[in-house]
Amino acid sequence: SIANCDVGQGDAFFVRSGNHVALIDAGRYPALLSSCMEKLHITTIDLLVLTHYDADHVAGVTAVYGKVARALVGPIEDARGEKIVAELSRAGTQVERGVRGLTGTLGDSNWDVVWPAPSHPQMQSGNPGSIVLRWRTPGLSALFLGDLGEAAQQALLEDRILDSVDVVKVAHHGSADQSAKLYEFL
Repeated sequence: SIANCDVGQGDAFFVRSGNHVALIDAGRYPALLSSCMEKLHITTIDLLVLTHYDADHVAGVTAVYGKVARALVGPIEDARGEKIVAELSRAGTQVERGVRGLTGTLGDSNWDVVWPAPSHPQMQSGNPGSIVLRWRTPGLSALFLGDLGEAAQQALLEDRILDSVDVVKVAHHGSADQSAKLYEFL
């Protein structure tokens, strides 16, 4: 199951497969993320994905310190990213860089990172370098596009590694900076 938490402006999505839980982004407000976790009866997180370090995707992460086994993160760009990675590590989380080709399982689900790709060096950080995750589980597939803009979406599409999915987390909160061709394909 997939749950979109109401965290105000920002993203926080839980994916549950059996007794295993992943969180993709943490929103801006820790209290809102904590409230969502209570409603969903979530106390631990097997996989945390921080697509990039904009506050509306990561500032709420303090709500999950000490509750996360593994985290995928983008390249550290500033003091905010350094602090988050340090705090996650200090709390016992295994932290690693999320790049294309990284794969894993969560319960009955398989996931893989499809972006960022090393073949696009100009799109490795910030919104264009958002970690994009593809989920596949029996009966449901999803693609979480972070805050990719049109140019990064188009590059992802042109890499020909995508297939159609059941659920798409629209990039950058549905801003106008979108590739219509990507959404038509998906």
